[in-house]
Amino acid sequence: MRLLVPLACAILACAKPPDLRLALRLDPHQVLLIGAELQSVDEPHLARYPKSPLHSDLQPGESIYLFDHAAPWRRGDRWQLYPETRVRIDQLGVITYCGGIGGYEIAIARADHPLQADVFVGQSSRPARGLQVAPASLATITLPPADSAKLTALLVREARDIVKAEDWMVLPGEPAEHADRIRRANRSVLSGALPPPQLRVQRWTPRSGSPLLFIEAVWLAPNGDPLFACDAIFFQGAATVQRWFSARKAERMRESFGSNDWSLDSRSPFLAAYEIEGRPYVLLYEEGYEGFRVSLQELVPLKGLVPTGITFGAGC
Repeated sequence: MRLLVPLACAILACAKPPDLRLALRLDPHQVLLIGAELQSVDEPHLARYPKSPLHSDLQPGESIYLFDHAAPWRRGDRWQLYPETRVRIDQLGVITYCGGIGGYEIAIARADHPLQADVFVGQSSRPARGLQVAPASLATITLPPADSAKLTALLVREARDIVKAEDWMVLPGEPAEHADRIRRANRSVLSGALPPPQLRVQRWTPRSGSPLLFIEAVWLAPNGDPLFACDAIFFQGAATVQRWFSARKAERMRESFGSNDWSLDSRSPFLAAYEIEGRPYVLLYEEGYEGFRVSLQELVPLKGLVPTGITFGAGC
């Protein structure tokens, strides 16, 4: 099932910075600029056009058909990717996903220097208006034991606010063995009898604010069974304050216990951070059951991460 743009984008005022696009690395010297999403694609009609043999790690198995179209860019246009990399558009085309039920307008651009990241935020070198974009690296850190314990306690409190009963995420008609595993995991959260979590913490200090901690946490039972997982963003300071919390990973655990490795060796959901016009934005990677989405989201006080509409998703 494809990940859909959250309804929050329709309910909240989405602050979409103009003239920005996502770009996915195709190889060490080429990127895929992502344009408008297409609601449907006539794939039999596209079959007359040549296909690119390249695929991004974040665009696996999708078809790229190459032809000129009316996207708001042209061959030869220059783009600026953040961190600092310039690219020149060589080809235009369309990506299709899930057998042609939808797709995106795209451009393939060549970089001036070898590319390191998998995904970038890009801006036309001739934008309608200039945007001040300041990218930042997320530095992985190890917290002192006392700070780690304090943070874990805050995360467990948030988890217990979500898991309010042992039947949380137990669906009607669930096989008995699967339902029992879900209930055991939920009881461990409700009772507070969770073992220490695996933690991955990254820090970013915006120019215009306090340091932020980007946190991933996974709790596993001694036998390896998954118990809970979450992603969160906190202020770091005298008082550690939550800015955003997501239990989507815990929901996915309960949808399918055995199909995933829940250790923290996988791709982080926090791909990059930016200050755009002095406001903090996060490049977020979200997995679904049969797909994923990369999106640029603004970190808004009292609201958390708010979608901007700058996004790319793949899968059915």
